[in-house]
Amino acid sequence: MHLAEFVPVEKKFYTYSDAVPILDEWFSAHSDEQGLRDKLTVSGLSSALKAEKRAELLEKLAGVADVHVETELRIGRERSTGGKEHT
Repeated sequence: MHLAEFVPVEKKFYTYSDAVPILDEWFSAHSDEQGLRDKLTVSGLSSALKAEKRAELLEKLAGVADVHVETELRIGRERSTGGKEHT
């Protein structure tokens, strides 16, 4: 049996004017990360912050993140134990 449901998915958005000073400070303190500056877009910030080596930066930006919760359709099979298995 297959099940489909809408589930909440958290989405984060960073206000540019709040994020830029934090990023400038990070790049000044971490000269080995200058290549990251060229790769970042405002919409790409969340993906870049997933790297473990940037956990401190993620923590600093947490206060300026604009978090939205959206729904996402997930379809999966029901497990024999009664739980849902998402695919």
